[in-house]
Amino acid sequence: MSTSHHPTHSFRSGGFTLIEIIIAIVVIAAALSGIFAAIINSTARSADPMIQTQAVILAETYLEEAMLKAFDDPDGVAEGCGVPRHQWDDVQDYNCLAAPTAVADHLGNTLAGLNPYRVTMTVTDQAVAGTTARRIEVSITHTGGGINVRIAGLKGNY
Repeated sequence: MSTSHHPTHSFRSGGFTLIEIIIAIVVIAAALSGIFAAIINSTARSADPMIQTQAVILAETYLEEAMLKAFDDPDGVAEGCGVPRHQWDDVQDYNCLAAPTAVADHLGNTLAGLNPYRVTMTVTDQAVAGTTARRIEVSITHTGGGINVRIAGLKGNY
């Protein structure tokens, strides 16, 4: 009698099953989507400090320009909105910027890269220590939203 031995093989795989691979892909995709969302959110907000700084510089520039003008109209002619900004000779002329206006240099040329900014200025008389001063307020906004820089200065009659 002869007996034949059939070897029994135990197949033990060292890899992963299809279900394990699919679950791993889903878990990794969920983790990566969360990381990418955080990176995108962070990157989108990283320009905010730059925009804020530019708005502050623009506001300071407009305020300084107005502060360098005379308290009262030196020639008695109210130039105002009828003439270009470089001809304005007193602080009150800056009330022409009472509505949001595109940022421009003193000759009226718009400045490349600063198109989203808008400037508003108001000049009002204010009593300070028994005398009249002119309060000049500059507001810079950004059409992208979220930016509204306001600064003010007082111009005395001296």
